[in-house]
Parts: sequence; structure tokens; C-alpha cells
Amino acid sequence: MNRPKMHMSVELQKRCQLAIHHGAVAAAAGAAVRQGADFFPVNAAQLSMVRGLAEAFGVQLPKVLAQAVVDAALSHCPEWTVFLRSASPETAHAPSASSFAASAACSATETIGWMIAEEFLLLVKGRELKVLSALPEGSRTTLHEMFYHRISLS
Repeated sequence: MNRPKMHMSVELQKRCQLAIHHGAVAAAAGAAVRQGADFFPVNAAQLSMVRGLAEAFGVQLPKVLAQAVVDAALSHCPEWTVFLRSASPETAHAPSASSFAASAACSATETIGWMIAEEFLLLVKGRELKVLSALPEGSRTTLHEMFYHRISLS
């Protein structure tokens, strides 16, 4: 498991770990079903993971904003995007193809999960975003407000 670089309480880290591992396992299961047609189940698992991470920080994240967060995180590591989205018709039915796709989906989801958890921690601490700076201005502002109000209202 990748540990966040920033200090996170043990309880928060456990909640993040639970959301990330559930997302990674769901992504692997979705990718193993049929390589090449795995975008929708993998994306759904990643969306669910991001919303679970936001809940770990006490924020209810709308689906549209969760999708923007997933897209921004994947755009930060384009090699994963190409790796996940490129299914060759010649190899899609090979016996090892589903294992390969499941492994790739699981690894990518775990990686972006911890990246996003660190970004959410930055938001909680009122610091500048790194990975999610690729979000459109309106989405970044909304995220900042959501996490700020979580802090000020609790």
C-alpha cells in the first residue's frame, strides 16, 4: 500500500484505505470481465472510490465533481490512462488478458486513490492543490468551498 506523504491521522488513513481498496478491487473485477469493454465498470469503481474518499473527509461529493476529480487525477499520469484504455483486439481474448487488465485497473485505481486522498488533505489544510490543479477553475473553487465549510461547520 502506498502511504500518503502528508501526515494523516490513523483513523483518517484507515477510512481512506478502506475506500481505496474497495475501489481498486471493484475496478479489477470490472476489468477482468471483458477487456476492451472495461471503461464503464472501472470508471464506476473509481467514481465510487472518490466519493468514498470525500466521505472519509466528511464531504458529500456530487457525481459530476467526482468524475472531474478522476479525470484530473488520470490526466496527471497519462501512462495509466493509455495503459487502461488500450485494448488490442488481437489480445483481448487471450487467456492472460483479463488478468492483465484486472491488475492494471487495480494498480491504477490504487495509485490515483492515494493521490486524491493527499489532495483532499491539502484542501482540508487550506493548501494549494497539486494534482487536482488540472481541474477547471469552477470545479477547484467548488472543492475548496466544500472542504472549507466542512471544517468551519464541524
